[in-house]
Amino acid sequence: MRMVKQLGRADWLIAARLALRRGGPAAVTVEGLARKLRVTKGSFYWHFADRRELLAVLLDEWEQETVSTIERAAQARSPRDAVKTLFEYTQQAAPASDKGLAPSDAAIFLWAQSDRTVAARVEATEKRRLAFLIEHSGRPDAVELVYLAWLGFVSRRMRNPRAVESVDLLASTAFALLFPPSRTRHRRTRACVLPTSAR
Repeated sequence: MRMVKQLGRADWLIAARLALRRGGPAAVTVEGLARKLRVTKGSFYWHFADRRELLAVLLDEWEQETVSTIERAAQARSPRDAVKTLFEYTQQAAPASDKGLAPSDAAIFLWAQSDRTVAARVEATEKRRLAFLIEHSGRPDAVELVYLAWLGFVSRRMRNPRAVESVDLLASTAFALLFPPSRTRHRRTRACVLPTSAR
């Protein structure tokens, strides 16, 4: 007797995240996912009412990832540690999203290009990210530059998956830009040096 493959909700979500990343919302179809997973469509309906619910879940989980990550980072002992915690999570999530194991900025940003409602929710989530970084670093200009670098990184990964290997370099460089080493100490040292004419 032939065994029927049993899939859980997580399996469908992984397949859906990958489909969304590779082809946008049009690629997220019950038939296409079932074909990819080599099961009948009936398995899908044990976990989701329909395709619309699945798409809603994909967007909701992406938004919630930002909320939960920021809330966790905000519990750090200092602003510096809070940003470090956020970046460490990003370093872990980037390769995971390439495998469909976590929500993907690339997938959601691609979706936002063709859906105004999604675009509005992306904009709101980005504002929350930027506000967190500005609040904890006190450097709005540097935050804007860091986020633009992140967008470039996301775009490059869409063209070249191996670019994910640069995530550690991006995180360390961004952190150094937001928290320059000995910035305060250097200011104090300069303030204590008397001009030649005053010596």
